[in-house]
Amino acid sequence: MKASPFSLKGKKVLVTGGASGIGLGICKGFARLGCSVIVSDISRTAGEHAAKLLRQKFKVKSAYIHCDLTKATSVADLAASAKKAFGRVDILVNNCRAGQPKPFDQETEGNWDLNLDTMAKACFFLSRGILPLMPAGSSIINISSVLSYAVGGEAPSYHVAKAAVDQLTRYLAVQCGSKQVRVNAIAPGFIVKEPHLKRFHSKASDEYRAIAHYAHPSGAIGFESDVANAAAFLASDAARFVTGQVLVVDGGLTIQEPFMLLHGLGSKPVQRKRRRG
Repeated sequence: MKASPFSLKGKKVLVTGGASGIGLGICKGFARLGCSVIVSDISRTAGEHAAKLLRQKFKVKSAYIHCDLTKATSVADLAASAKKAFGRVDILVNNCRAGQPKPFDQETEGNWDLNLDTMAKACFFLSRGILPLMPAGSSIINISSVLSYAVGGEAPSYHVAKAAVDQLTRYLAVQCGSKQVRVNAIAPGFIVKEPHLKRFHSKASDEYRAIAHYAHPSGAIGFESDVANAAAFLASDAARFVTGQVLVVDGGLTIQEPFMLLHGLGSKPVQRKRRRG
């Protein structure tokens, strides 16, 4: 029987920034589907813990590889270490982020360089470095943000870095096409990460949570697993004809006309049904 185009069992996956947050959620998602996973992160303690968790919970091969994505030598070493650990990489997820959410008047040159180096520069050089390890049919997935095209509370450099990721996705899709490697991006919106779940659902967060539910057309809230599921689709053969695209995973948050949304919030707060997901 022909395998399902959604099947990823046996694939070798490398996730940067994979020790926590959305990155860890993506690692768990691929491990759950039977993939071997390399967790790359600047934090050795968190990275080793994440790799151990994947081995124990999902019974898959997993390894931690340290990498400081701001350093070119470390990026090159990551490619060499991935080859030694797994021999090949079928799926690369460029997820790592850095920097502080500094407002417009407090942005610094150091924070600017850190954000651009970690999210944009490393995305290009790591993708180029890993490409020789990727067989035909492989996939590169870059984690962008809705702030690549909308404006929010993150640092100016974060917005610019994520916009660069979107354009790099299109550029790499063209450059990697002859190698039969697809390149896409995911732009998450409002995502409640696992460490924040208890606080998000607490009594003290009732008003904040109500606004979050209202801001999404269905009343649903996004979780790490929603981004992981999108990554699994883009990595699978079911998406074999999809490349150079930015898949927005925001529950409809950014498609709404702002005045209408704010007017509704002011006159009839939280009319939408509250749901976990």
